[in-house]
Amino acid sequence: MRAGFTVFPISPRNSPAAIAHLLLKTSPAHLIIGPEPSLKELMAISYDLIKKDGAQPPQVSEMPFFDALYGTQLSPFEPLPPVKRGHDDIALIMHSSGRLYVTQCIQTLMFYVFQALQRFQSPSSGPTIGPFYFL
Repeated sequence: MRAGFTVFPISPRNSPAAIAHLLLKTSPAHLIIGPEPSLKELMAISYDLIKKDGAQPPQVSEMPFFDALYGTQLSPFEPLPPVKRGHDDIALIMHSSGRLYVTQCIQTLMFYVFQALQRFQSPSSGPTIGPFYFL
């Protein structure tokens, strides 16, 4: 979100058909996946289904490790330039479980993310948010 992109975490517990459906519905430009062989196999099967549908699958990159991003040596910190996002911009896309119906995409606007962050704001240290899970 900080880089100006919309976040869409996809559960690897979905079937390849469900993942292909989600990717066709949202048309992402790029995916970042973990290095596990099971994830790569799941993505390869999903990509085959997307291609059979006549669509172009998004580009894929492997999730980099912390050391690859930041190195092991301390270096001077240079903050990123500000990113302006409006309240009506899509901040996050989630998906339903698909247990009862076809897996659906759920878009969350920046407005609701801002509201949620205000609820988790600590008077002494500013905004804080803990880990959360989607069931």
